[in-house]
Formats: sequence, structure tokens, C-alpha cells
Amino acid sequence: MAATLRLPARPGDHVARLRDLSLSGLSLLSPVPAPERSAMRVLTSGFDGVAVVVSCRRVGDSYQLHGELRSDAGRIELAG
Repeated sequence: MAATLRLPARPGDHVARLRDLSLSGLSLLSPVPAPERSAMRVLTSGFDGVAVVVSCRRVGDSYQLHGELRSDAGRIELAG
């Protein structure tokens, strides 16, 4: 599923692909890497959530990001 990715260290919106979404986490393919333990915001047509990156692995020309969803998003600084 197409998604928009926002990362504090990389200004702007990045086009990503959401691969998996559960009650506690998510997995997506990103055009840019993200440091572990950094915040990321993921938006789709039916989802808008904040997660903390738990792993980032290069896969070809992309990066596979795994994140733990957070319920305290108001305390995590994100652009946008």
C-alpha cells in the first residue's frame, strides 16, 4: 500500500510502501534510511501513526524499516 513517510532528520515527504501493519508495529519499504530509535510518521489514506524505528536494513535500492507504534505521539517531535 502506498504511504507517505516523514522523518525528523530528513525534511519533506518520502513516498514509501507499507508492507505490514499490526496493532503494535509496522513494516515498510522506504527510499531513505532511518536511524534506529528515531521517530517516523506514516500516513496512508486510512492510517496516520507514529512509530519508533527498531530496525533499518538495505534491500536493493530501498530500505526496509520496522517500527513499533507509539501511543504517546504528542511527545515525539516530528515535522508536519
